[in-house]
Amino acid sequence: MEDDFETFMLALKAEEDQVRQELTSDRMGFFPVYAMREYDFFFNRFKEQSGSNSSEDLDEMYYLLRLGFPRGLALALSLRDQYDVPTLMPVHKESLAAKARETIVRLGMIEHGRRLAVASKIGELQLRRTSRRSYEFILPSTWVDYDQYEEAVERHFAEQGRKRYFDEYNRSKATQGLEEELHQLAHENVFVFKDYFIGYNAHPTLDDHFFGLAYCFVSLSPGFDSFRFDLKFGDVSYIKYMLAVVYLYSLALKHEWFCRALLGKHPEIDPRNILTISAEKEGFIANFAEALNAYGPSFDGFTFTTSAELETIYKVLSARRDNIDVLKPNGAPIPMLLEFSNTSVLRCLAGAQQSPIQVLLNGLRHHYPDDYNTNQQTREASFQRAIERILRGGFDRLTFKQNVVLKDQGRDLTDIDLVVAEESSNTVLLFQIKAQDSYGSELNARLNRSKRFAEGSRRWVDVTKEWVSRTDIHELRSRFGMRRSPEALNVRLVVLSKFFAHFGFEEETPKDVTYCTWSQFFNAVTKTETRHGQVRTLETLFLSIVRDEIRRNVDRTTWPERNLILENVEFATVNE
Repeated sequence: MEDDFETFMLALKAEEDQVRQELTSDRMGFFPVYAMREYDFFFNRFKEQSGSNSSEDLDEMYYLLRLGFPRGLALALSLRDQYDVPTLMPVHKESLAAKARETIVRLGMIEHGRRLAVASKIGELQLRRTSRRSYEFILPSTWVDYDQYEEAVERHFAEQGRKRYFDEYNRSKATQGLEEELHQLAHENVFVFKDYFIGYNAHPTLDDHFFGLAYCFVSLSPGFDSFRFDLKFGDVSYIKYMLAVVYLYSLALKHEWFCRALLGKHPEIDPRNILTISAEKEGFIANFAEALNAYGPSFDGFTFTTSAELETIYKVLSARRDNIDVLKPNGAPIPMLLEFSNTSVLRCLAGAQQSPIQVLLNGLRHHYPDDYNTNQQTREASFQRAIERILRGGFDRLTFKQNVVLKDQGRDLTDIDLVVAEESSNTVLLFQIKAQDSYGSELNARLNRSKRFAEGSRRWVDVTKEWVSRTDIHELRSRFGMRRSPEALNVRLVVLSKFFAHFGFEEETPKDVTYCTWSQFFNAVTKTETRHGQVRTLETLFLSIVRDEIRRNVDRTTWPERNLILENVEFATVNE
């Protein structure tokens, strides 16, 4: 098994080395330009055809492009200090587009193979070598995809948030007739630029509309509330980074709107010539200032954005040769901005919409690790306040104690981040809070963070349960802030995390212990209020969290099941 794993990984490396060699001849920078065009084009198609109109072929193509695109950019940028031209935006040529698309898909297959191999390494799949160059990855019949369920809960709340936004939008008198006006403004202000490309004039109504829409979408994205707005990274407040992300998102939405308007007027225009655009770097950074200083004053504590802050924001949000590491992880988020040269930047339509918060957090962690670690330490207190606020709104006569340290003969054992007690039901919820970042699609981040989470949370569960079992009822009640009584307590342990709570589960997780994400917790509180009305208790809440796990009813991950053939290796996934 170990030899098969190593041999398979070496074959993938040999495949990537061939791609690297092929990219060395690109002196002009055609690959990154055409690669971004192809990705934006397929992203646009995927958005339009998602749902009932989607197809397995399109889904698979998009998945492989999604994995291969960042890897291709990382390889391309690593091969040259600069290209022979400062900017490049040629008229679409299908032969170059096809070559870029084939390269990205090839890299996507390589990255997919690596994901399968690592999954086999940690026991999620079984690797079997079937010939000198062929491998199979076998899906176990009982394996369930916990990630998929947690993502479904996140998606549920995001969809609810979007529905509320558009319901209010449609009811508002201020927006009556706005949709028609937006179409008319786009139609009037868009034009063909130099026969093949797109140009359009700015209009404040369009700017305001799409900025508001972008803020709604970004605010519903996982990780939006990772930090308080007043915290600083590199002497720039988090709110300014966030507003810059919203601005880039709004530019992408507005650009799509204008593209649709232009194609309506001139259907002969090739979408690949207009979806991806370049910008002059200095002027583009200056536009950040105009947007931030226009919309920022509505937020408490916002100050005028300086030129030094703008440079810092651009540095964090863009992918460049000097921060190429942000593109290297398997499953790295699609960049919003790609620096083509010292004077030119490519705007990725897909990157601005797909994982903008992940791009921001990765950039902050990369450039300002000390600030990031320091600011992370504020999350626990924010979580404590949020849990208390939600429970006070849904339950009566609860008591709360924060940061209760458990001791044994004067020695600290562990601490309970939040104790929530309910005298009427003799129930106590003991919370351990894990405010870790999302790993997005990044494979190594998933492995590292899941391991730390599982080890830390299970250790806390073991120590806490052991302490509870040997502590008499009077001391328990005293430590938990409850009145004296000989009645036994229903002590329940809840490990509450921002993301990926499922990694704590074991085959024999005790019945008085559960793990949940913030969204699952909020969902359980809501369901408890609906199901139990005035008779709801902490015990019914705990049982609702347990039911909400749905651990045995989650669909398995669907990997591309056809045989993937590369020059050096071929592999497939099969059912057990």
